[in-house]
Amino acid sequence: GEVAVRIQNVVVKNHGNITIKPEDNMIHIKIGFVQDIQMPDGEKITRKEITTFCVKQFFVYDPPKLGEKETLLFRRDINYLVVFKRLQGPSDVYYKMVSKFLKHEDIRDIIDL
Repeated sequence: GEVAVRIQNVVVKNHGNITIKPEDNMIHIKIGFVQDIQMPDGEKITRKEITTFCVKQFFVYDPPKLGEKETLLFRRDINYLVVFKRLQGPSDVYYKMVSKFLKHEDIRDIIDL
């Protein structure tokens, strides 16, 4: 649905990999960042960190009964619970990437904090 498309947009903009499995409503994301670090002796080192996590979406309440041609797309009367879970990678990298996701305008527009 809409949440998956928005998450996919954020992943693509951040050069990550995404796999969406609609049958179990699961999204797997592999993403990271590259950071140049200036060492005290003047040497520059490059730090590359990658994390893998999943996102699963649940209905907060049972969805309304729909007619044959109706869809849940663009419905504003439905609430979802979206859960992020780290699968691989350091927890600090996971935290940094999920924080970046939640601050991105595509995601921020659809969540209530």
